Amino acid sequence: MKKKIYISNNDICDIITANAKSASEHFDFELKLVDEKNMLKAITSNHADLALVSPLVYGMCMNKADLRIIPEKCLAFVGFNGKSSILFRQGEKNLSKVGALHINDYLSVIAKILFSERYDIEPQFVEYSGSSTEIPQELSAILRIGDFPDKSSLDLSEDWFDSFEFPLPIAFWVGRNEEIIPEFIDFIKSSAADELPTEYPVHEHIDENTGQYVRSGSVITKWNDEVRSALDQTLQMLYLRTYFTDIPAVKLVGDENFLV
Repeated sequence: MKKKIYISNNDICDIITANAKSASEHFDFELKLVDEKNMLKAITSNHADLALVSPLVYGMCMNKADLRIIPEKCLAFVGFNGKSSILFRQGEKNLSKVGALHINDYLSVIAKILFSERYDIEPQFVEYSGSSTEIPQELSAILRIGDFPDKSSLDLSEDWFDSFEFPLPIAFWVGRNEEIIPEFIDFIKSSAADELPTEYPVHEHIDENTGQYVRSGSVITKWNDEVRSALDQTLQMLYLRTYFTDIPAVKLVGDENFLV
């Protein structure tokens, strides 16, 4: 039976899954693209042999599946990235409703944490799949995943780093304990974009007046101690907001000295 590989169906992780289709064909794996809800279902029902998960999905699975993180390719944003942003209605004074494609997904939860912790507000999040540039009258703002050229939006990972001073972990690979095969490591490496650096800079644009970049950040694409620490702190935040019944340990393949 073919090994089943699950990855997200949004494009935020494209840099580490750019060659996933060809890699899955090479290793004779079955590749499935799903949303976070179905990712969680696949892992907890033991349908996924290998999965690229968010910290939220990882934490929600830990009491139902004995997972291990494969410390290889991953994704974490340091400061500005431009892949996830909040666009506000012009002139809006009271932030009451925020539209999002999936209100319970990881990045929606991150937005909720930022609104609460940094701005002391708790807007209602509602399902929204309309325009990414025009905000309907009933909404105060919208959460967008992807690249958008406007300069006035709030960048989630930039706001996160400014608030908590550690990277925003986005995704990492996991498999079931004692069922992780060497081919998974090769698949993970082959799935990433060609010649991908372990960390690279991201710049928004150059200010015409100063000649300097307006907003900058970086992308970490290889697991390291900084990512591990950021994940541990993020999981604790999610626990404190009752997304988990226990604080999930950061469990790596071959590592029994788990962070708690």
